Amino acid sequence: MNRNFTKLYELPTDASEKEASVAIIEGTLLRDDNTDSVLARLRLQCKGEKPVKKVIVSVQALNGSEKAVGAREEAVWDRTEEEDPKEECGEIEIMLPWTAHSFTAEIKEIVFTEESDGERAPGDEAAGTEKPAPEAEKRADPPSPDKDPQGPSEEETEKKKIDETTGPDTVADDADGTDLKKEDDPLTEADEAASESEKAGSEEGAEEDAEEEEEQEEARSVWKTILVAAIPAVLILSGLLAILFMLKITPDRNYRNAAALFQQGRYEEAAEYLQEALDLNPDNYDALYFFGRLYHRQGNKEKAVEYYKRVIDNYADSPRAVEAKARLAELGVSAE
Repeated sequence: MNRNFTKLYELPTDASEKEASVAIIEGTLLRDDNTDSVLARLRLQCKGEKPVKKVIVSVQALNGSEKAVGAREEAVWDRTEEEDPKEECGEIEIMLPWTAHSFTAEIKEIVFTEESDGERAPGDEAAGTEKPAPEAEKRADPPSPDKDPQGPSEEETEKKKIDETTGPDTVADDADGTDLKKEDDPLTEADEAASESEKAGSEEGAEEDAEEEEEQEEARSVWKTILVAAIPAVLILSGLLAILFMLKITPDRNYRNAAALFQQGRYEEAAEYLQEALDLNPDNYDALYFFGRLYHRQGNKEKAVEYYKRVIDNYADSPRAVEAKARLAELGVSAE
């Protein structure tokens, strides 16, 4: 079966990009007229000094409001061994969501053909540390020549024992006939004053700590009051935000479900989701357009024309209006 495509969008490029060694020189968004699938076709240029082996391109689909649709996709161009280096790397294609109206693309990674790596020169080994020289052996001191080998005399020994038993203070005390007793020195007036001052300072510091603790407790009490008062407001605001979020995403979710069922040929189920999307957002021109596509596929020309004209009449500036006119021409009906 021949593949017929309708061009939906052409990626803008400037002269500076075309002068780059690796660049995207052409990009188009195409819709398969037979399956209604959408794909991006990119043409790459490779004209640098190094031969390119692989190019990874990051592609983001956008809807009619220039907002991202789905996750960012990656397309890979990989040169085979038989291909020779040339300026134009080649073309790559990547499937995008059914609701895509345009896209952005950027080169994420470039892999060049690697040359054989030379062997690394072995690094110099770290110099070993020298072991400490063994310590010199200690030598015994020779006996002093001044020492008397025969030892002290008997009188000297007796005198030494007396000196060890009674110190010089004891001898003097005995001579005077009085005994000296060691007494504890009393605290001076300055010491007592310092002690009193330190005690007063401790009491004052304790009072200050108590006041500071009381202030902190009051501050905590104020914050608790504020938080208790704020919790209901936060809960109400969170609920409103959740409702607004659901109102926004539910039509898109119904529309995506309808798109998936439409691709599978499950038209009745797709129609139910499309109707839910319109009930939540009557200005959802994507859902109106694909209602027309659904009836077009089923051979219901009258209903298809009705929905195509609703898109053209009410949303003439939308991208779907252009597609609806093309579909009317296929049915032999004027858009006027």
